[in-house]
Amino acid sequence: MVMFMLAAMVLASTVAFAAPDAAELNAPHLTTTQADQVCFKATIHGQDLHLDASCTTMQTTNYHWLLGDGSSRKGQKLKYRYNKAGDYQITLTATGKGGKGVAVGAMRVVNDHILKVIGKKKLSPERTHVVNPYDGADTYINPDYARLIETSIKQVDKPELIARMRSMQQIATAIWLDRIPAIYGGKENNGRSSLEQHLIRALAQQREGVPMLVELVLYNLPNRDCAALSSNGTLDFRSGGLETYKKEYIDVIANVIEDPRFASLRFVLILEPDSLPNMITNLWHPECAFAHKNNVYLIGNQYAIQRMSKAVNTYLYMDIGHSGWLGWEENLKGTVAYYTKVVAGADSDSGMRAVDGFITNTSNFTPTEEQFLTDPNQQVNGEVVKSAEFYGWNPNFDEKDYIEILHAKFIESGFSKDMKFLIDTSRNGWGGDKRPKASSGSDTVNHYVDQSRLDHRFHRGNWCNPINTGLGARPITQPYGAAHPIAAFIWAKPPGESDGISDPNQAEADGEGKRFDKMCDPNYVGDFGPTPSGKPTGAMASAPASGHWFHEQFMMLIKNAYPAVEESGQIGKPVYLDIPINDTKTFRSVDLQ
Repeated sequence: MVMFMLAAMVLASTVAFAAPDAAELNAPHLTTTQADQVCFKATIHGQDLHLDASCTTMQTTNYHWLLGDGSSRKGQKLKYRYNKAGDYQITLTATGKGGKGVAVGAMRVVNDHILKVIGKKKLSPERTHVVNPYDGADTYINPDYARLIETSIKQVDKPELIARMRSMQQIATAIWLDRIPAIYGGKENNGRSSLEQHLIRALAQQREGVPMLVELVLYNLPNRDCAALSSNGTLDFRSGGLETYKKEYIDVIANVIEDPRFASLRFVLILEPDSLPNMITNLWHPECAFAHKNNVYLIGNQYAIQRMSKAVNTYLYMDIGHSGWLGWEENLKGTVAYYTKVVAGADSDSGMRAVDGFITNTSNFTPTEEQFLTDPNQQVNGEVVKSAEFYGWNPNFDEKDYIEILHAKFIESGFSKDMKFLIDTSRNGWGGDKRPKASSGSDTVNHYVDQSRLDHRFHRGNWCNPINTGLGARPITQPYGAAHPIAAFIWAKPPGESDGISDPNQAEADGEGKRFDKMCDPNYVGDFGPTPSGKPTGAMASAPASGHWFHEQFMMLIKNAYPAVEESGQIGKPVYLDIPINDTKTFRSVDLQ
């Protein structure tokens, strides 16, 4: 491997960047010889930077440059000028017959646009599995999400609103791998990036000496989301879907993230939202009974745990519903028993430590804390508040209380005391005009609860694009301190992506396995299941399919954000936008063997 070289010149400075040494960034998978390298020279002439990749020795058909300021270029040689002071990482990805390689360098632009080559970043492989992967780490900013926000920015003309929207382009959100084409990106994935492209960009965003964390949601079980219709996916157990899930989905993702190029990254893997909670409460539903009888979710989750827990830099968090779903004592008991069975049977070398914890409220709206309803046994005119119609004797009103109870129960069941929880706070802010400012003075328990609660849904089970929702707390590490079981607030659901289509004419599944569900109908009143709610859904009208951009919802979430969204200071310039990497070879697991 050619090492980093530095040469001084009188009128210009030139530095050659080669594919990093394995101790610094683990070498890319090329076919093999010492001569196969990715290399570029950075030469400064006045205020211009000249980049030349002709020192690359591998057979290359495509050169793609990320210039660290949101710009991308193609070609073996180019000239570029930065327009703002700062440090910029330059990432060259070369693609050829032998595979792919990456070379990384850095530039510093100081006052008056003076350029200085500051050398190659050292990105050391992760060697230790830590208790809280978010502690001290940066989290990947997804350019695909920034581009979706850009489509909404083009529809508004208020500078202060645009500035708030720009700030959201700088917030980390998880990447959803909700079907096999999502791994590969491109046209079949609505023009979004492939997993490999995301990880190359994550390397470009990584700062020297600072871990970079990438959040991935694995959501592709056969017959998934059995109690709903909006996103059942494309795999069916009846036609070999479980084997497809293992070999063409889990194994492929594992091979990509285990590629030595990405050894400096940390991966938080959120496993299969809604799957196991359905096995606790929804066996009355024929599709859930089918999945349970055939152990579809159990085997799928166990395989994901066994396969994904091998690498030191992967962190597994199992989805565990939310307090409004599993908060009753009997549900909690069944939840702990079933999840313990799943993890214990995963055949992982790490045993019960194979999973690092759990995530609650994924894609949901339950408040982190109901600040004016802190005691479920508080009495209002002789009735306890948990008996109110909205709570239905469920003593867990919010995610914080739910987590603290679950944490203790899981430790009793054999899980590590180090296990942690994440909360998806992307859409549980409940700000706006309807947010109460104090507890109610009513002497009727239902009125007291309805006037005191932050959660203003008609029913806690309303999950599809409910009205009046707002952005929640921005992602933060250790919100209650290092000793608390909550490791971080994160944005697992990218705010602005729909929960399901509201058009009843979409009765058949589309190519993504998505279709109409009555819970997404604004006019539907709950009348199904063993305990029908009898309440309106409160769903927004004109909603697109699950996972697709919903401009009207995005604007509502900003309006009702709590805390409010701060302005970024940038109005006219897109933030963290770059063009997709133009691959000439489809990346598949076989490329990494």
